[in-house]
Amino acid sequence: MECLPPPRSGRLSRIPVVALILIVAAAMHRPAAAEVGCRIAPPPAEALDVDGFYADPAGRRVDPARRAARDRAVAVYEAVVRAVQAGADDYALGGDAAAGTCALDQLRAWARGGVLVGALVTRQGDYERAWYLTGLALAYLKLRPLAGHDRAVEDWLRAMADGVVEAIDRDRIPANNLLYWSGLALAASGLATGSQTHLARGQTILTAGLAAVDADGSLKAELDRGAKALDYHAFAAAPLVLLAVIADARRMPFDRSALDRLGRFVLAGIADPATLQRRTGHVQSRPEAWTLAWLPAYASLIPTRPLPTRPLPAHATRSHFLGGDIGATLAAIRSGIR
Repeated sequence: MECLPPPRSGRLSRIPVVALILIVAAAMHRPAAAEVGCRIAPPPAEALDVDGFYADPAGRRVDPARRAARDRAVAVYEAVVRAVQAGADDYALGGDAAAGTCALDQLRAWARGGVLVGALVTRQGDYERAWYLTGLALAYLKLRPLAGHDRAVEDWLRAMADGVVEAIDRDRIPANNLLYWSGLALAASGLATGSQTHLARGQTILTAGLAAVDADGSLKAELDRGAKALDYHAFAAAPLVLLAVIADARRMPFDRSALDRLGRFVLAGIADPATLQRRTGHVQSRPEAWTLAWLPAYASLIPTRPLPTRPLPAHATRSHFLGGDIGATLAAIRSGIR
């Protein structure tokens, strides 16, 4: 079951106290962390065991009870990812070495615990691991001027990436947006650890993803999502754009024309959702700002033709899927080439 994470406005219940502390600190940004000191969340006592939350196999209708269960199961993981990214951004953008050191200490604590390493119980767990690995690896890139090359953290990122590769090779990842997110996890961790194997696999997935873009810019796998087709095109574009940013920084080839078509398809769908409504037979839900955080990176890769909408649609400037602050993420990628 292919699951797009729920909007972040949903309520979370029964969250461990440490997760709530980290969520508040991340939301208020690092000054809040400075007031309470550096608090480190210990590794989860049990391996991640989480199910998807859609009520139908096509992934068109959310089951509220399943979604709430998913939110509870991943709360501490998302809290730690956001807290690490907040510290990394405070260091990268503001030079706050204390915040950066706290973020590194959190990474080291979970590295010692071997969190998200090895085979996971469910496919949803595989999807979640790819998202968290992406977010943590991109945050670590921002911390590298402070950390140098932290062997323990990099070995952990590499081990998580090995688990992503195993999930792909065991056909636990469908050939849709979830494969592209897995590819970004591999490329981001490869950039962070120097693993040429993981970088190469990410590049292969980028090539396959762009080959799946039709002449009109659509992705067939995402068109099948009914009212969520536009949402899922936006969600699928994010990892492909960031994979292209990594490829561009490494001077590796990619199909820029296909990426251009995909981005224009999303922008056209936002500007005139009626077209996609007629095509799918469903009124389209408008992508939320957090699913469009990739737009500035896309625009930087496609400079030769004017985009159909100026200014760009409202989009977030940070996303925990993409390492936190997008500007800092892009700078870290471009300076992180070994």
